[in-house]
Amino acid sequence: MHLTYRWRATLVIAPGLLMSVLDITIVSVVLPQIATALHADYQTSTWIGTGYLLANAAVIPITGYISDISLATLSSVSRVQPARKTFAPAFAKARATAPPIEPAAL
Repeated sequence: MHLTYRWRATLVIAPGLLMSVLDITIVSVVLPQIATALHADYQTSTWIGTGYLLANAAVIPITGYISDISLATLSSVSRVQPARKTFAPAFAKARATAPPIEPAAL
């Protein structure tokens, strides 16, 4: 069975879209527990959800750009893995040293 380009693209995009919607749903459901754990009020907790959605939306075009570069050179692992290894410790340190949420939301 030969699938056309449109069907192959649909089969690749659909699971990613499903996972993105599922991920956002999980954050929305768990938001009250996140706010309780961070000792934040309702208005601040809405910023947590909004920030998550904005960060998620910002990553989509970046990921597309990286995959275009990777597909053009046919060396996706060799280009993306060093960047991941470089930035992951920096992001982990930023998370660990982040200030409390109240000053960040002001």
